[in-house]
Amino acid sequence: MSKAITGHIDLYKALSPEQLALLIRSNWRRFSPDIPQQKNFYPKLNRGYAEAIARQWHAVEYSAGFVVRFRLPADFIKGFELQTVGYDEHLEYKVPIAALERLNHAIIGSVELLSAFTSDDNLLWQRLANRAWLGFH
Repeated sequence: MSKAITGHIDLYKALSPEQLALLIRSNWRRFSPDIPQQKNFYPKLNRGYAEAIARQWHAVEYSAGFVVRFRLPADFIKGFELQTVGYDEHLEYKVPIAALERLNHAIIGSVELLSAFTSDDNLLWQRLANRAWLGFH
């Protein structure tokens, strides 16, 4: 679960290489919609959940995936729906794209790059997961 610090909350987002490039071009201050027809933006409360998406989806689809952290005022993000996706720790906010500009303006400081994964990392992770499942340590 994310930590609320003096009225702020840290959130996480998995990004493709193109999304990361757009973020860098904005001087680490603004997110762009993932795709033109996107209806919602989904920041995650759990870093591990964002890393799983970056490693298992983005690294496979785009050869690389990244996870960033950003901070928002807790009062701002409380105005959006919090939903669970599959597992209890898979919590994310559902922010309509129409509100993405307001979210960008509410970001405190700069967005920070935390993790990077490649398709090779994903293959290694799968091999390790399979070994553990088979009973190897």
